[in-house]
Amino acid sequence: IGSIVPSSLDHVVINSDVYVDAEVSCNNLTVNASSSLHNTYAYSPTVTVNGSILNNGIIAYNPSGYSFYLSLKGDVENNGSWNLSSTTLSGTTNQQIKEASGKKFEGPFVVSDSIGDIVLGSDVLFANNTLTLNRAAIKTNGFKLFTTGYALRNGYIQSNDYLKLDESIHIVTGK
Repeated sequence: IGSIVPSSLDHVVINSDVYVDAEVSCNNLTVNASSSLHNTYAYSPTVTVNGSILNNGIIAYNPSGYSFYLSLKGDVENNGSWNLSSTTLSGTTNQQIKEASGKKFEGPFVVSDSIGDIVLGSDVLFANNTLTLNRAAIKTNGFKLFTTGYALRNGYIQSNDYLKLDESIHIVTGK
């Protein structure tokens, strides 16, 4: 609002196309339908979300230039398009991931430490990159986990339901 950059305490709602050209942070972030969040050409910023994120639009790197990073400390819900250079889950407790049917998380995901695990809140699809767990677990919590063209690194999956790991590999890089 008024072209003012939010602070780390602000709840941000995006209702248009927003291009980021600097390191920014907020508390909670919502990207509404028909809206988008991208990096500006020639910039590789990180957006840090100290709370939760709800994506009903598009969160994606700018394909015409450089990288776009997202660091999340809270829960994640994706009901739109998600394709970043890297998404880091950096919370200090379990983080829930939810996704609408037919949607997918694209781009690398990294769990920054082993303090918390990833807990599914719906069926989830990770596509075309790497999930680095750093000794954390993905807990399916009764939901289905799908991967396609993915490498799962340095963690484990705890499931009491359905796993479909198409063209995916599990790599252990230490104990």
